[in-house]
Amino acid sequence: MVTSSCTATSTQHSGEEVGSRMIHTLLRDVSRILRSEEQSPFFRNFDGGPYVRKFEREFAHYVGTRHAVSVANGTLALNAAYTAIAAGRSWREPEAVSTPYTFVATISELVRAQIRPVFGDIDPETYALSPGSAAKKIGPRTRMVVVMHPLGVPADMDGFQRTVKEQNPSSLTICEDASQALGSVFRGKKCGQFGLVACFSLQQSKSLSAGEGGVIVTNSEEVCDRLRHIRNHGNKYGPFRRRFRNIIATNYRLTEIQAAIALHALKSYDRIVSAQRQRARILSEAMGTSRRFLAQRWPKNSEPNGYIVGSRVDGVHMTRERFLRKVKRFNRGFPGYVVGPGYSELVYQLPAFQYLRAKCPTAEAVLRHAVWIDARRMPIDVVKDLAREIERFKG
Repeated sequence: MVTSSCTATSTQHSGEEVGSRMIHTLLRDVSRILRSEEQSPFFRNFDGGPYVRKFEREFAHYVGTRHAVSVANGTLALNAAYTAIAAGRSWREPEAVSTPYTFVATISELVRAQIRPVFGDIDPETYALSPGSAAKKIGPRTRMVVVMHPLGVPADMDGFQRTVKEQNPSSLTICEDASQALGSVFRGKKCGQFGLVACFSLQQSKSLSAGEGGVIVTNSEEVCDRLRHIRNHGNKYGPFRRRFRNIIATNYRLTEIQAAIALHALKSYDRIVSAQRQRARILSEAMGTSRRFLAQRWPKNSEPNGYIVGSRVDGVHMTRERFLRKVKRFNRGFPGYVVGPGYSELVYQLPAFQYLRAKCPTAEAVLRHAVWIDARRMPIDVVKDLAREIERFKG
């Protein structure tokens, strides 16, 4: 027991020392940026300052793509990606098939890019857009399939790539909303490598955070050039003004300080993901032994990043409410909640989107019974305590 205690204490101190060194280095870099008075030097350099450029290189390397373009937040990452795909195309009333079980920005930015959303239903076990349902929604105006990886669990990208190949690969594009899935792996490849573009968020709630920020990754040189113009007022600045003269855009730029914060966070991100996965496994195993919980299934040959553990409580609606009341003590001391019901509505149920007249029965059923657990900041002993509550819960 003494040895175990000493080892735990030593590990804790070691982690605190590493964290202290990282904060010291970050503060030194922020001080350097402030003294330089070059906090967002895009007018001098079309590709931004040294921290922005270095962060983009490191982020692309981490995901496994050729290019990364940073922007001010994850919502703008989606908007820039959709705009870049549509730019210069003579599409008439284009449509994109996507999921209603997602944060509103996945869909609202399609509308702002003048692309009509069409909703496919979700897989009842993974909560991701179902490739089969998406295939049924593809029509002559469909130009994009927007695949979101819910709660860090990879969607069935084999199914979507097969769907695109069977439909019309020359006019149909996959866009990944990987905002929750940085570091998640599907068949040995990280999420972000499967579409023409993929979008990530650096918002405070994400595991890699700069407070706010977003990144788009791509292997296409042409799309990368469009994205860089889109984030910098379209065609006014930059080396390819004539090529992108029809793009109308605004300021999507990330600052040097945000890039410095994100760059330092990226250095330790694998360690963060490892800790998240440990907590996710403990909770998922507890759900597997319970008669009341159906844990979100991880697709074969996938490794989620442990961002949030999703599940459904089997039973009538009040069964979930009884469980949430029983474990509400675990939410004390944390912003928002650790254990909660997840999304309160599907996107098409929001008043602004009801004109789309969609109905997805599986997504609606998951919404009614979902329980999300965000255990990322929980000490392991508290996670194990919560796991015991899950195992004991009878409804």
